[in-house]
Amino acid sequence: MIRVEQVRALEERVEKAVAYITALKVENAGLRRDLAAARSEATAAATQIAELETAAETSRREQASIEEGIVHALKKLDAFEDLVLRVEATATPSPLPASEAVEAQREAVPKREERAAAIASEVEAPPPPTCDADELSLEELDAATAPGPSVEAVASAPPAVPPTAPLENELDIF
Repeated sequence: MIRVEQVRALEERVEKAVAYITALKVENAGLRRDLAAARSEATAAATQIAELETAAETSRREQASIEEGIVHALKKLDAFEDLVLRVEATATPSPLPASEAVEAQREAVPKREERAAAIASEVEAPPPPTCDADELSLEELDAATAPGPSVEAVASAPPAVPPTAPLENELDIF
């Protein structure tokens, strides 16, 4: 036969089990909320990663375009420098031996650069180009770096302004 003490002990165990189950349900609901929040954060992070990857790729393409423009400008500058050296060599026959003439031309380069810097500082710089997106389009970049007249055409063209007396072994290009 079942005694009253056994029934009370069984009742206490059932109450403990019900309390434990209730606590587990509360914990389970909290974990589900945390999981939902973590999933939404993961989705937001994935979206942000995709945006950053797109921005990085755009930046890489722009960097490559800028590098190409710089290389193109340096090539133009080299061609211009070669033209200037050829014009100097043909314009003023040097009584010096070839090695001394080359050395004299090398010494004249810093003087030209100093003069160019002085003249450039006197000239008012045009305002920088503005764009809606603060960047040049590829078409604008190509137009800005498009090759000008040929080196031969520039060398054979008469000067637009009467030349002033150039410094010794130096061509006045401004």
